[in-house]
Amino acid sequence: MNKEEFETLNPSEKQNLMLKISAAHPQFKFLNLATFSCGGDSFETGVFDCKGSEFVFIPSGEPVLGWDDFAVLDEISAAKIKEQCEFCGSEQSLREYVAQQTSPLRRAKISAMLAERRVSELSWFETGADDERLKAYERDIEQFLRGEYKSSSALILSGALKLVREEGKIRAFLFRDMTHEELEASLQKDGFSLPSEDEWEYLAGCGARTLWRFGDEPDPSEVALPHEKQPKNPKFSLFEPNLFGLFIASDPYAVEIVNAPAYFKGGDGGCAFCGGAPLFESVLSVSPFYAMDEAMRQDYLDFLSGGELDSAIYRRIFRLKRELF
Repeated sequence: MNKEEFETLNPSEKQNLMLKISAAHPQFKFLNLATFSCGGDSFETGVFDCKGSEFVFIPSGEPVLGWDDFAVLDEISAAKIKEQCEFCGSEQSLREYVAQQTSPLRRAKISAMLAERRVSELSWFETGADDERLKAYERDIEQFLRGEYKSSSALILSGALKLVREEGKIRAFLFRDMTHEELEASLQKDGFSLPSEDEWEYLAGCGARTLWRFGDEPDPSEVALPHEKQPKNPKFSLFEPNLFGLFIASDPYAVEIVNAPAYFKGGDGGCAFCGGAPLFESVLSVSPFYAMDEAMRQDYLDFLSGGELDSAIYRRIFRLKRELF
């Protein structure tokens, strides 16, 4: 069932379909129908629980994905943005520069699925205060408890330990190495998959043709953006769920793992932000259509294989068979 057909169903018909999915796959408990809004559009779909994690029903579709030109940004505005860009060559237009950083225009076939609303961290797992392995970091833990580090809310020892202060309590996380292949194998045991690049772009963009889901230009006075001063009354927020109800493509420092050959979407590890790039370039990597170049992708695969990538995240999807519909 594609998105257009699904949207013609009334709430009772949608609920019956969700119950049918739950009956066929009892590990997913149907919770309710929920309506998500984004940029003046709204979408009602089913929300499921699977062992404490929420999933949403995503209907099938044949969306246009990738990028080849701005949908709403005019030439004058594009020229002004280009003047501020550090990496856009003098002989390039802004459109040409963005096209080099994004996936090619194409039409894709997407199957219906259940998609996890929130991501999980790949290499960090929570542990209890009595874990013997924490003894190796006693000094760091004591200093953090006394507030001797710059940040009082979190401490990260790369590739080793993460402490998070929440509501007066300390949560401890240890690091474990996991390769892309190991992650895929682990998910497949329970019937899950990583999204493909096509599926991820559909999940992130929800069919929108603008560069970001809020438009073609990141205006910090109107859009709540990561690592920027937040506007008092934003018209749009990357921190809120998108039209499909997913928390996705919101932080350039995070890289979300997808299937080969793309491997990574939704961030560049903060490379542009750390390099002091202007806002447009700094948040380009959270465009649904952003694509790492081959050299960067290989670097991140090496980081992942070597246990040096502690900003990797992933979400599970569960593809549904056509017979259900």
